[in-house]
Amino acid sequence: MKMNKILMGLAIMAGGLFTSCDTDNEGAIYNVYTPNVSFETDEAETLVSESSTDVKVKLVRFGTSGEYTVHYTGTADTEGIFTDENSGTVTFQNGSSTAYVTLKAANMEKGNTYTYTMTLSDEDIATADTIIGNPVQKIDVVVTCDYTWELFGTGVFSSPEAMEGAWKQKIYRAKEEPTLYKLPATGYEYDLKITIKDDGTVIVPFQPAWSYPGYGDVYVWGNALGDYAAENASEIAGTYNAETGVITLNLFHYLAAINYPFGTFTDTITLDAE
Repeated sequence: MKMNKILMGLAIMAGGLFTSCDTDNEGAIYNVYTPNVSFETDEAETLVSESSTDVKVKLVRFGTSGEYTVHYTGTADTEGIFTDENSGTVTFQNGSSTAYVTLKAANMEKGNTYTYTMTLSDEDIATADTIIGNPVQKIDVVVTCDYTWELFGTGVFSSPEAMEGAWKQKIYRAKEEPTLYKLPATGYEYDLKITIKDDGTVIVPFQPAWSYPGYGDVYVWGNALGDYAAENASEIAGTYNAETGVITLNLFHYLAAINYPFGTFTDTITLDAE
């Protein structure tokens, strides 16, 4: 793709930097004497189609000897959604370096996202190893109750500059939000969500679209008006012409890891005639 050529020089420079840092270091073996209790990650995201689900949250520790009970607190951004089945405690069993908390999310509404934040107790935070330990003391458990997606149509997605190709594309519309559409990952690596207003204006909000090897996600958003850098960018990408079946998307591409703007590229989707 076109972006590969743009970033090739950066990749070569980065490779040279890592090579120069690759030296042999030998030292005394460090023995760990503290549990170093930690959540496995600082965020866990779950997408479900039903209004209720169970979510497992993983904790880890150094070593496996003996039982160890962890205490934590939890706060929800919305009342009446989350129930902690462990009631604020979880025990590492003898011989195990992992333990799990079960959260139940219920009463969720379609299209909404809910967050439950869990924080280790001061006593458990104090088990951190001060030399090599880097425990995660807090985690955001994010659960999204997805829309009901109905097939809207099929067509050809053409991306001559950004993805340098074209492919068959299905388009789905949210039953609960008729102006919201989803383009399943086909040419792009992530599903794209777009809004088509009644007047044909197409909005593409900030979202990941593809991943650049070694650098991470590239984000896109609508830039038909050239206001991508504005504090309140319109995110207008283009238009949908119902008569011709053509959706035009002017998307700004941005590599977040190194704050690198690729620029704006024009894609089109031509729906199959009925």
